[in-house]
Amino acid sequence: MVVYLSNNVIYKRRHDLEINEIDLLWLEISIGKSKPFLLNFIYRPLTQKRLGGVYDAQLDIVDCSNLEYYILDDININYMIIKVNARERLSKGKGISR
Repeated sequence: MVVYLSNNVIYKRRHDLEINEIDLLWLEISIGKSKPFLLNFIYRPLTQKRLGGVYDAQLDIVDCSNLEYYILDDININYMIIKVNARERLSKGKGISR
């Protein structure tokens, strides 16, 4: 995974939020005097069955950080067939929007 940022973007990689079971990257971005926010880049290859509860538990930890966060993903999910509670989490909850 590669992320390109402008030289004038202040960022910190958040290794403490990353888990080995999933291809992902967390960055904490600071812009001016505003409160920092988190960016999550996540990839789920077609060969991986699902993200599972590990990622869900990780989002619960991130929620406790009191930082706004954004998820940029390529998780290869057919949203037409996933369970309603998972769809609600992705569309309404936990600071996530599509």
